[in-house]
Amino acid sequence: MVNLSIAMADTQNESIRQTVEKERKRLLEFIRKRVPSQEDAEDVLQEIFMQLWRNPGAFDASRGNLAPWLAVIARNRALDVLRKRKPQTEIDETTVSVEPDLAADADRMRVAEKVRSTLKQMPAAQRSALEMAYFEGYSHSEISQKTGEPLGTIKTRIRTGLIMLRKAVEIT
Repeated sequence: MVNLSIAMADTQNESIRQTVEKERKRLLEFIRKRVPSQEDAEDVLQEIFMQLWRNPGAFDASRGNLAPWLAVIARNRALDVLRKRKPQTEIDETTVSVEPDLAADADRMRVAEKVRSTLKQMPAAQRSALEMAYFEGYSHSEISQKTGEPLGTIKTRIRTGLIMLRKAVEIT
């Protein structure tokens, strides 16, 4: 990959144009999935490339590739856009009326109890991996790093645990 700092220093550099064109379409699709409008997505994309232009030294090629680095920035900027948006309707103006569905509530409670029971029966390492993945939001790689277990082991534990939970819920 071209040294980004050197490439950015020369405004006539073809490598900058190539980098922008190569990443633009993919990043725009990535951002569009996260923000409400095409205009917001284009604004976020422009902000990312302007940030890259103003501070090319922020990217360190020794720490990874450009595409994932840009994706992280895109995700963070998209979240910023969502946080800044005002709600569509005021909460005070919204009235919610729901009829109680006792049968559905009872079914949900049975399924929840079956899930809790199945989780209690699982080996501690498997239960822990599932809890970290689904309740704490860790990725498989993060769980692997946190526990010191191989990534394949973590993936197998989670998959086996999910199969056990699915079987338990199907029986209910």
